[in-house]
Amino acid sequence: MTEALHIYQAKGQPAIHYIDYNTGMKCTVANPPKMLLPTACCRKKRRASNLTAHVYYDGIWFYCIEGKGCRA
Repeated sequence: MTEALHIYQAKGQPAIHYIDYNTGMKCTVANPPKMLLPTACCRKKRRASNLTAHVYYDGIWFYCIEGKGCRA
C-alpha cells in the first residue's frame, strides 16, 4: 500500500498585495512597497516591492523576484 502526500500552494503573488486563504476566510494583506521583509531564499531583509509571497498551509514565505535581490 502506497500513500501520496500532497502539498498545495498558491501561485506566487506580489508581496505588496497578496491573498491568504489559509485563515479560514479570504484575507487580503497589503504591505507598503518600502517595508523590509525577511526572505527565505537569501535570508536577508528586502523591500516588499522586490519580493513575491508564496502562501503555504503552514506559513507565508517571501522570495526575491527575478532580477532583484539574490536572483539578480
